Amino acid sequence: MTITSEQEKLALLLIDGALSVFDNADHLYAEASILATAGAFPRAYLLHQISLEECGKIEILGATINSCLCGAEVDTKSLAKVFRRHEAKNKINAYFLPRSEEELAAEEVDDFASSAKAFKAIQQEFHDESNRLKNASLYVDFDEVFSAPKDIITQADYEKIRAQNGEFMALTNVKIKMLARWRKDIARAATDVKKIQDLLTETKDEGVSLAEARELIWERIKTAFKPDKE
Repeated sequence: MTITSEQEKLALLLIDGALSVFDNADHLYAEASILATAGAFPRAYLLHQISLEECGKIEILGATINSCLCGAEVDTKSLAKVFRRHEAKNKINAYFLPRSEEELAAEEVDDFASSAKAFKAIQQEFHDESNRLKNASLYVDFDEVFSAPKDIITQADYEKIRAQNGEFMALTNVKIKMLARWRKDIARAATDVKKIQDLLTETKDEGVSLAEARELIWERIKTAFKPDKE
């Protein structure tokens, strides 16, 4: 697939942005560890939360890069707005969470509406909790009594978010490596993205559940991009 020089330039800009964001997320993770060593668990918690939000930015950029490589128009002003919204980043990060029993059960019977509703509930819960603890790690709050960050954020809270951030960054790192490969040959990347898009939009066979269809599509993608034997 051929993309215009403007689309190629934008794709390269967005890839460089994603690489920069991940580098910042990595630094935030390391700096959080330094604070935790000093016993500053609330502030260490805060840095991990921001690092998680940086991972969310990479998901936003990844989707935009895909659109660009598919030849779609990209509204950079809208991208900038989403890029700064904490809620958008938290809700995107919810895709990394284990899937709920309600969502999985709905998928088994192809009840897409119930599956989407169950996931949206998880997204909102994750955002609300992330935002609450992020604020609690930084500010003194008042609700009949005053509560300081050290009264709310415990070492256990810190260890939980550190583990979560480690998992999210490991998953994101796979995508960062892919984007770095794309950067070396944007034209080839555009062709590969179009091939994946075609596979993802194939009609699901009758009698095949959504979960089974997902596995079939994944197998087709792996087969399509299997390296040739030397």
